Amino acid sequence: MKLSSLQIEPEPLAALAVEASKLLAAGKFSELAERLGYAVALGRNPATAIQEDLRSSLAELEDTEIDFGADPETRVKYFKPNDNNLYAVAECVLATTGGHGVLIELVVFGKENEFHATLEQVSAAA
Repeated sequence: MKLSSLQIEPEPLAALAVEASKLLAAGKFSELAERLGYAVALGRNPATAIQEDLRSSLAELEDTEIDFGADPETRVKYFKPNDNNLYAVAECVLATTGGHGVLIELVVFGKENEFHATLEQVSAAA
């Protein structure tokens, strides 16, 4: 997903991570994949990979579902200038009904005024 220079600020990035987490929690895997892609699809269909990784994360946590009543926790971190053009990561943790968390990571990469975000990974929160 291409981002404007305003969208790479902390608040809009956090909002984008929350939006992605809501799509994930609602089971809108295709919409999420179309919007952001999925970096760790690893040859799988991106929507299917997102769904499988969510199921795997919940199983790892010995949990069954996302707690829809809980507010997601977000955090945005910026990278120092680097050769890989990694700019920032927006993390969002969705609470599960068992009191654990599922981590959604969006990575922003680019330089100058050309930035893109992708869904990097869905995993069990540490």
